[in-house]
Amino acid sequence: MNSKLLKHSIHILLILVTVSFILYAKTNGKIGTTKKNGEGCDCHGDASSKVTVMINGPAELKVNETAEYTITITGGPLKNGGTNIAVSSGKLVEGDGLVLKKSELTHSEPKSPVDGKVTFKFSFTAPGTPGEVTIYANGNSTNNDEKKKGDVWNYAPNKIIKVL
Repeated sequence: MNSKLLKHSIHILLILVTVSFILYAKTNGKIGTTKKNGEGCDCHGDASSKVTVMINGPAELKVNETAEYTITITGGPLKNGGTNIAVSSGKLVEGDGLVLKKSELTHSEPKSPVDGKVTFKFSFTAPGTPGEVTIYANGNSTNNDEKKKGDVWNYAPNKIIKVL
């Protein structure tokens, strides 16, 4: 194979990989974007105080106890919403349109709002030792035009859980 053809083939391959990654992240969520281990959601515009993201659920759990939590996203264009959830310890459990990737939950598909909010339900199992655990999350609010411009996101306030 001549070098010109090889360079051309490599460029095409790089373009295909990049486009595949962008499309996969758009429709299958993204991890590493919470305050635990990332710098936010770079695939959905800028951070904005126009988006409110809340983590709701019990503030105390017994060792190894499992409880249900919700992430609620409001504000922004909110034609669709998505999330990324991480914990300092314990175990996150898939459900309600969320998939587990490398110990974090992310949306498998964006969700449409109901009554002006997008809600994701998930379960969390406390670790086997007492102490404090932090749940981290972000939420994105998109205009559903498949472009970054006009989309916004924000972090949820960290949820501290006391494990007894």
